[in-house]
Amino acid sequence: MYARKPNVLRILIYVLVAVMSAALLGGAIFGIMKLVEYNNSETKSPSLNWQVGALDANGDYRATKGSIYTKDPFDCQGLTVELDFEANVSYQIYFYDSEVKFISSTAVMTDNFKSENIPIIAAKARIVVTPKNDNDISSSERRSYAKQLTITVLKEQSGVSDKVVLTYEDGIKVYADFELKVNEDKSAKEQYKTSKPVNLSGYTKICVVDKKPFCVYFGDKDGKNIGDQYKIYMQAEVYEIDIPVGAVYVRFAAPFAPVDNQIENAIIYLLNT
Repeated sequence: MYARKPNVLRILIYVLVAVMSAALLGGAIFGIMKLVEYNNSETKSPSLNWQVGALDANGDYRATKGSIYTKDPFDCQGLTVELDFEANVSYQIYFYDSEVKFISSTAVMTDNFKSENIPIIAAKARIVVTPKNDNDISSSERRSYAKQLTITVLKEQSGVSDKVVLTYEDGIKVYADFELKVNEDKSAKEQYKTSKPVNLSGYTKICVVDKKPFCVYFGDKDGKNIGDQYKIYMQAEVYEIDIPVGAVYVRFAAPFAPVDNQIENAIIYLLNT
């Protein structure tokens, strides 16, 4: 009897199936590893909409063909930026508050950016990337320049940054301690309005952006002063004020001013850091 010749086509099919199965298994394992890695990480890469253009000194759109920028602001807590070793671009970060009001921007950078340099009141950011030798970026080149930066943020954007809108009660003027009514014999220079109480529940810090003096009054659940009787903060761009233990509300006022003066220009945020 003659030995049956092997079926070459069948062998090829078996080999092909084995190779494809191995490839699929390898891909599945790789996918599972990436999923586990992502789930174990506290950071993620945000989804960014890169467009040709830039931002001006106020964080608004500026037309140019020599830069790309993230058109939509993205959540920026924990933001880090790493440049590729052979990157041929510079970049600048623009920060905004929770209402997408411009706060500040970094200098033009050619090194990495660390999260500890984020302004405390920043909730959103946008990035401008500028190549070194390209003044007319095409739509197809946007991705190649954007890929030279590795951008990550925290997966959980849990911090709270809420802007405060102060209101005042008509006819209520105070002297030094907001719990004391102003007597008729007190000088008008010692009088000023304070805001209605601002609830501090869930917050740990206050941030005030102002160039003029202002003062704060903390009160406990019984309506009594807590911490300093009142504290005056002199001229500064930004003050970060820790909320005292036991404080449930705060009032703001503008000292050394006419009777009806209020904190009109200050920007106040409540933070949960």
